[in-house]
Amino acid sequence: MKRWIAIAFAVTGLGLVACGEEDLAGAPDVRGLPLPEAKTQLESAGYAAAVSDDATFGVIIESHFTVCDEHSPKGSLVPIDVSKDC
Repeated sequence: MKRWIAIAFAVTGLGLVACGEEDLAGAPDVRGLPLPEAKTQLESAGYAAAVSDDATFGVIIESHFTVCDEHSPKGSLVPIDVSKDC
């Protein structure tokens, strides 16, 4: 019985990780960070940020934006979604 509980826990745990999570392929997880800090961490790890925003005039003052979502890297480019309100 304990064995089946352990197996069920392991299977559901793996399902939670695989469902809805992006494979960052070694890129640092920068979700929730201010944009300047996120870009610094990505650059330190050898990546560049491809910034997508929801602002009318784009990102003018980077420190006013937070990384809301991060997507799988495409080579050394990491697509990130930023907003003033995540």
